[in-house]
Parts: sequence; structure tokens; C-alpha cells
Amino acid sequence: MNDLEQRLRSALKARASTFEAGPDAWQRVLDRRPRRPRARWALAALPVMLLAVFVPVLLDGGLGRNSAADGADGIYRRLMEGRMPAGESVTLDDPAGGKLRLWFAKGEMGQPELCHIAERADVEPYGSCGGMMDMGITSWNGWFEGSTAKGGASRVMDYGVARPGVEAVGAVTKSGQRIPGTLLRPSGAPFLIWTVTYAALDPVSKVVFTEPGRADREMPRSMMIRGQLKGEEQAGTAIELAAGLTVGPYKTKNGRSLSWMRQGQPFARTMLERDDPLKDAPVSFFLAGDEAFGVARKDVAKVRITATGGGGTAVATRPDPWNLGLVLFATGPQAGVTAGYRLTAYDATGKEIWHKDWAPAARREPNYGKQIGDTLILPRTEDFGHGPVRLRFVKSQTEHMLCVSGGVDYDGRKAGGCGSAIFDDPNGFSHDTVNTFLPEPGTTISYGAARPEWEAVDAVLSDGRRIHGAFASAPGAPARVWYVRYPYGTEIAAHVFKVRGRQLEQVWHTRHDCWEATPSEGRAHALPRGITAALLEENCVRFWKGKKSLGGFEPIPGGTLKDLIAAERPLEWRQLNTDWHGFTLPGTARVEVALKGGGTATADTMPDPWGQGVVMFAGPVPEKAGKQGIMWPGLRFTGYDAAGRVVWTYKPHWPPY
Repeated sequence: MNDLEQRLRSALKARASTFEAGPDAWQRVLDRRPRRPRARWALAALPVMLLAVFVPVLLDGGLGRNSAADGADGIYRRLMEGRMPAGESVTLDDPAGGKLRLWFAKGEMGQPELCHIAERADVEPYGSCGGMMDMGITSWNGWFEGSTAKGGASRVMDYGVARPGVEAVGAVTKSGQRIPGTLLRPSGAPFLIWTVTYAALDPVSKVVFTEPGRADREMPRSMMIRGQLKGEEQAGTAIELAAGLTVGPYKTKNGRSLSWMRQGQPFARTMLERDDPLKDAPVSFFLAGDEAFGVARKDVAKVRITATGGGGTAVATRPDPWNLGLVLFATGPQAGVTAGYRLTAYDATGKEIWHKDWAPAARREPNYGKQIGDTLILPRTEDFGHGPVRLRFVKSQTEHMLCVSGGVDYDGRKAGGCGSAIFDDPNGFSHDTVNTFLPEPGTTISYGAARPEWEAVDAVLSDGRRIHGAFASAPGAPARVWYVRYPYGTEIAAHVFKVRGRQLEQVWHTRHDCWEATPSEGRAHALPRGITAALLEENCVRFWKGKKSLGGFEPIPGGTLKDLIAAERPLEWRQLNTDWHGFTLPGTARVEVALKGGGTATADTMPDPWGQGVVMFAGPVPEKAGKQGIMWPGLRFTGYDAAGRVVWTYKPHWPPY
């Protein structure tokens, strides 16, 4: 677990005991949800249960779901009200039985959405449209959108969306079997659709994407499914309640829970042990869009949801098959409930035993801390949906944060939230994106808090071209903001910053395409100490000793290793145990480092076999120094030429960039 993951988990754990779910939790999450969880965003602002429960529902299109007795065509017409099709649809045979229709659409704010309609013999057809994961915040080749898995099915199909550049998809099952997948290219669609079919008893553990000229990308299925908790184990067979809504028991470190799923995506969770869901009322429920579902005491025989403006739906409860001592219910969709409703519980005689009224509350801006300085309006964002884009710094109890308001989120709503503003840590980098989808092709702006020594910023494309950015500031703010504007869907490989008084740029990669490659996939070269170096992807060099990876170095696209060193930093190196290796300036025949506590480690150089404009080295490290490492302050590196003359010296600051 890296430092980011540890901080997020600690923050979420600290908030977990302060949460009590209410029936209006869904609406409150819509109003309070933070920006997407990357770049150390402030997830602690949400209670842990709501974070795990409801953010995936937004991604899964819970608000656009529909079902009807008049068939799939009627559902399609209702789903497409206020939307425009984006390419042709595809109809797939569901190996678990029935048909699955998929197509892309554009929402009212132009945001891309994936829609589906499921047709099965055992239930009425149902479907939904929902915003997809933001292409601007992920370097993934593709992502998971759903599964046809259901109790009793022997064959299952997973499906999702892939970038247009993907040329093949496959999967690795739990047993290690590799199976091919299928890529569908609907005419006129902005993305591809992938499918993988497998045996239910040997589920998929990884999905593998192949792009020309790049190493295969293996994505763990558990990481692609939004809302799945780490380490949770299924504790019983899930059952289907209504219109594709399934629920099943799981074991987590916090005890047992019920996971509510649609199309294989968890989107709500009822905790059973840490928090008794029926402690204060005979019914515990969620409202997702226009549907209520949840658990109730065993004496509740029927539940009815009634819209404030009229109309209602009543359903009988269902005993849980896992002997948990409760009953389950799902009302199915009921028009008008998002404007207010009453949920009523009845016993077996028809007597009302409980009800709950709900009305939408006015939205409240979450309090992330005290604002520092004026609000900054990003230049040229007046044309953004829900624009212009506004940024402001706030000071929480532990750190500065940069908050955004404006632009369009993946679900068409106004984007907003806060994240860490890192401007005084040389090792830190704050970065997020904000989008507008209209006018087409849309626009993305990358932005973050700027360090004081940064003089220029560029976004680097995967082909090495650069898009120049700029800086902006607001009176009284603790730092400037950097930003780069580019067409939506543009693949950004890195952000680079010109540092005052430095020749070398500071680089922050957003893609690391070669990190999962093997030596056989590149042009390998043998170094001393049994170390192998390989050039991969034309701009990445990795090192191995046997099968053990020793790390690597990655210039930006279009660059070479020589771009990573200069007189101000004449070498790059790595060390593991009693070996060290790296590269340095041409003309250097031997590299030496004075170790902490005395002694030296030396390594002779050899030519760079790939024409990268450097010389390579590898050598031994004394055992004691190997345990201490050679990344400590106070180290002194020296380069010598073939005649033994000193050609450079280097005493790095920490961090050395």
C-alpha cells in the first residue's frame, strides 16, 4: 500500500463511526460528493459508507433506469428522452439467458453515456443510461461497465468500454486460464465495447487490453468494479429482487453486509453487524433515483412508495434466504418520487406499522475549511457547461485544499469538490481535470496548485507534441494555479514544468505504459552483476536481475535518457541490496559514490546500446551500505574519465529534483 492509499484509508476509517444512514442519503451524497478520488482528493469529507455505497451508483446510471411492460422499444424511447444517440446499437446474446442491447448516447450536457436494455424470459425488460468514467482522469485502456452474472447461471458475460486505440481484449480467470474476448466497434460510436464470456465457477480475475506498440495492460477486475470493498468475500448466493436489482451477503473486516448490485456493479451496502440497520425503525432503505429498496423486520409484509404528487407502487417483502432474520424489498421504479414521497410499511393484516416522509432539501455547499484569498475564475471558461470554472483555496485542519466549481461532471451535473493543494512539497503534485462536452468535441482543462519556482507548464501528448499551459492567481491566495486547455479525449502522457534556474524540467507522468512489461518485450542488454537493461516503448528503460524487477527510468514521449541528466544532475541511479545501476553523462568512464559512514561504491560504465545519448553502469555495493541504501542526504557522487580525471561531482539535495 502506498502513502496515498494509506492516507485515504486512515481518513475513511476515522470517519466511519460518525455516520448514520438516512433515507435521504442519496440526495445528500449528490449534493456533497467530492471530486473524483485521485491526486489525494479529500475523501474524508464523505462518510465511508456513503462513499462506498453511492458514488458507484452515479457511475452506473442509477438515475436513468427504467422498466416497462410494453417492451424494449418503449424503454428505449423513454431512456432517450433528452438524449441523442451516439452511434449504432449492438445486441448481444446473454450466455445466462436473453438479450443485452448496448449503445452510446449523449446526455443533455453532451456528456457521453452508455445505455443498456436487458431482455429476459423470466422478468420484464429493464434498462438504464449512465455517465461513464471520465476519460480525462484515467490512463486505463478500458473499464468495466457490467456483468450478466446471476444466481444459477453457469456462463457469465462481463462487458465494458475501451478506448478507440485498443485492438484486442482478453481475460485471465481465477484458475489462471487465459481466454479471448470480443471487441465491438459500433458505427459512429465514440468508444469500443468489449465483452468476455467465462464459466461462473472460474470467474475473471484480470481483463487484458492490447494496443499497438504498447505492452499489454492487465487490469484486476476487482479494481475496475467501482464500489467493491477490498478483501470482501461473498458469503452466500445473491438473489434478484426486481428489474435486475440483486442483493447478496458479504463478509468484510467490519462484519457482514448486504451488497446491492445492478449489472454486476455494487452501488449500495447495508451493514448488518457494526450498525444494526433496524435499531431505530422497522425499515432501513435507500432511494436510488426513483426506486426504494432495503431491509425490514420480519413482521413487515408489504412496503409502498407513494409520490407526493400522486401515484404509487406497493410490493410484498421477501424473506432473506441466508437466515439473517429480516426481509428484503425493492419497489421498482415509481415516477415522481424524486420530488418527494412517503414510504409506508404494513403487516400481514394490512395494518400500517410505520411510514417515512421525505422532501428534497436545498443544496448546501460542504464546508471543507476556511477560504484563503479570493476566488479565481479560470480564463476562457465562460463557454463551459455550468461555467465559468471557479477555483478557490481553503485551509482544512490538516492541509491546504484547492476547490473547483463549474464544468460538467460525468453524469451531466455541475462539477465540484476539493482536493489537496500541494505547492510547498518538492515530492508532491496536485492535479485534476474539469470538462465541458459542448460545443463538440468538448474541452478539458488540467489544473493544480503551482510551486513558486515553476516558470512554464506543458502537457505532453503520447506522440511527444506539447500543449502550452499558463498560470493564474487570485489576490490573497497561498499559491498560483497552473492549467492547460486541450480538446476533450486528448490523451495526455505527462505534465512538465520549467523550473527557475534549472536546465532540467520537472516531469509528472500520467501514463507508465512499460511498467508491466518483461525483458523479452524490449531490446535487452547485459550489464555487470547479472543485471539486464531493456529499452521498451522507445522511451523507457527497465532493469532486471533474473526475474526480479529493479525499476526503471522513463523520459517523456519523444525524449531519450539524455533528457533526464545534465550538469546539474549528471546521473540517474537505483539501488537494491548489494547492487546499484543507472546511467550518466557521455565521457564518464567510472562512477563513484562516497557512502554514509565511510567507504565507496564504484561502477565502470559501458556504451549505451540504443543511442540514447548516455553511458550505462552497474556495480556492487558493500553489504552494510546496501542495507542503509545510497539515497541518503550527504552522499557525494563523482564521475571520472578514462584517464582518472574528475569530470563531474554531484551532491544531491533531497529530493534530488
